[in-house]
Amino acid sequence: MKAYYYENNGYNGILLVQGERFISIDEVIDGIDIVRENIPQIVSNFVESSFNDDDFNTMFDQQIGTMVYGENASEALEEQDYSEEIYSA
Repeated sequence: MKAYYYENNGYNGILLVQGERFISIDEVIDGIDIVRENIPQIVSNFVESSFNDDDFNTMFDQQIGTMVYGENASEALEEQDYSEEIYSA
């Protein structure tokens, strides 16, 4: 499971990726605004919670909230104006 920070057309988000499946979270994660300045705090939360494949699978299977879910992570990453890997488990 990997996490990427992305920017696209003025939107910022986190793309969680496992294989070719992805979950896109925009605007806020764990009560933290998703902007470049907050990446260290977001990553720290992932590390502290030991966010991993099992957590990803649970989120993907439940598909709750306003998150976007998909099956083509490579394409989702290519569509972004900017992206960088910020976490890997």
